[in-house]
Amino acid sequence: MKLEQYYFAYGSNMNQEAMAARCPEAKALGTGFLPGWRLVFRGRGSGNYLTIEEDGEHSVPVVVWAVSPEDERALDLYEDYPRFYFKKTLSLSCRELATGRERRVLGFAYIMEKGFPAGQPTEPYMAACLEGCKAFGLDPGELYAARRYSEELEERDGEE
Repeated sequence: MKLEQYYFAYGSNMNQEAMAARCPEAKALGTGFLPGWRLVFRGRGSGNYLTIEEDGEHSVPVVVWAVSPEDERALDLYEDYPRFYFKKTLSLSCRELATGRERRVLGFAYIMEKGFPAGQPTEPYMAACLEGCKAFGLDPGELYAARRYSEELEERDGEE
């Protein structure tokens, strides 16, 4: 793999099969948590997808992938960057899959642009996210919490 950087996946890109299809050179380095962030489903006509929002009471489970420049370009296309998602550089403590060792890594995550309404994910999208959690031993609780939170936001927005 050429020069690599780290990508923090919290949605369907936690799913190994999906990532293998999108980013054939990507390697799962480990798992971690983004403290101070929470998951929420938002979207547009094509569907509702996960994004992260700053929130001091939550922590987002992620899979840390080492990606090549080609993989990153493929992710940019998939995430409709920079129109739908933008990239933010973040730092987290990663538990390496191979050694179990903890280390601090700097990487990027995609965050949805402002203005997209909350909504519910499709079952296939939710299933892909849950499969990623299961494969990497991550607790899916934050995914279920995101679905409930998104429903609350939908209801609140509908009342305005």
